[in-house]
Amino acid sequence: MTRLDQKRREVLAVSQLLGDLPCEAGPVEPGPSTEEYDARATVDGRDVRFECTDFYMVIPEVSGHDAGHYLALGTKPKVTLRNRVAYWKRLKAKFEAGESLPGVLVDADIVIYFDSKRRVPRPLDQPTFLVELRSLLTPSGGDCKASKIIRLPEDGYSSLRQAGVRKLEIAQVTGRGHATLDWNGLGGSVGASEDELLLAIGSKYRTGRPRLGGDEAWLLITADDEYDQMMGLGVTNVEKLQGYSRLAALMTEGDGGITYDRVVIHQRDYGRVLQWAHESGWVETRV
Repeated sequence: MTRLDQKRREVLAVSQLLGDLPCEAGPVEPGPSTEEYDARATVDGRDVRFECTDFYMVIPEVSGHDAGHYLALGTKPKVTLRNRVAYWKRLKAKFEAGESLPGVLVDADIVIYFDSKRRVPRPLDQPTFLVELRSLLTPSGGDCKASKIIRLPEDGYSSLRQAGVRKLEIAQVTGRGHATLDWNGLGGSVGASEDELLLAIGSKYRTGRPRLGGDEAWLLITADDEYDQMMGLGVTNVEKLQGYSRLAALMTEGDGGITYDRVVIHQRDYGRVLQWAHESGWVETRV
């Protein structure tokens, strides 16, 4: 992602947040090239400067360690579920843009079930993976009027095995004219733990830039749609957030003189905004 793409993403994230808050907000402007802040807007008559940070869901089977390990090291995992989702999007696009499948599979819904490590192949390895996937599917082209499960045979399909594919599920959708591919990568996640939230915002307190002017500074935890989904599964209520004492201490006391007036988690898919402020603690706004 280029710096320009990142700026656009930050402006979009702030715009979506302000659109869901009960406030009067002006247009969102990108931050300066000197990067004292990521975006700015007038909110209820106040000049607010925004700093954005990514949420990193840490799954030990994928990254090698839990969030606490990376928090202690002061670094973020190189391999996260975000990498896997990026690989998956490319794999899905290649499959659905490829040649039509035979027989009734021409308009089937196909779901790949990976094991817990979700080892979606890298782009370099995806051509071989897709050849094996189509080979495994082809004998099923004659009859899949009802949901059908396909498991890997004992021999062959090394690329599928290396990726941790456990099974395929096929369901026909008559008349659509094209096949779709899905996976089990977004289900059953563990949600946002205190360590993961500290991992997301900690660096913004240690190395964050003092705001230049402005009336308030907000720290916005951003995520793509897939991550909005996952974050909602773990953070189910304000009471859970209120119980994160280390997170509260960091937000209240800051680190090295860096503090923010407000910390915000925007969960668009769940229709809510979770906000922390010095005077009120965590408050939930339904949108």
